Amino acid sequence: MKKYNKSEIIINPILSRKDVSRSTNPNGYTFSEEEFQAIKKLGGVLQRIHNRLIKEGYLIEDGVLYAPDGSVEYERPEK
Repeated sequence: MKKYNKSEIIINPILSRKDVSRSTNPNGYTFSEEEFQAIKKLGGVLQRIHNRLIKEGYLIEDGVLYAPDGSVEYERPEK
């Protein structure tokens, strides 16, 4: 059996930094400019993936990804 060190896992090191300047929008969300740009880049990557899937004949409907032949490629797990 593997043993793991008990140490804090930092998923996003930007969030743990105290010196990052932040601004709060009217909805109460707080992002640094660096975080905002990272989210924007991720959105662009996801959009290109989505567009490629549609172009190749895949269908995305209600959390299910259908292959061009109609078979189910992926189904979002139930919560």
